[in-house]
Amino acid sequence: FYKIVNGQARQYLTNLLPPAVSGTSAYNLRNKSNLQLPVCNTNSFLNSFIPYAIQIWNRLDSNVRLLAAPLFKTHLVKTVRPVVVTYYTSGPRYACALL
Repeated sequence: FYKIVNGQARQYLTNLLPPAVSGTSAYNLRNKSNLQLPVCNTNSFLNSFIPYAIQIWNRLDSNVRLLAAPLFKTHLVKTVRPVVVTYYTSGPRYACALL
């Protein structure tokens, strides 16, 4: 989705995106860099790729959205993957299961 928003994907994919809030509003809003969510008449369309990705994209900080692709990926990996707690993975397996 990062490449679609930043114009690094094919044209037919970038055409699927709705305009940003700043493109449709005459006011200077706090969410001007957010993408507008398309009108979803069914839950199946609301949960499809484009509306779901727009919802997640709008939840990201604006600083994260402006990062270059490699930095964006590393930030997402740090955010999405939980930290493995090492004291649950050490020692014999049976003894760890009893804790």
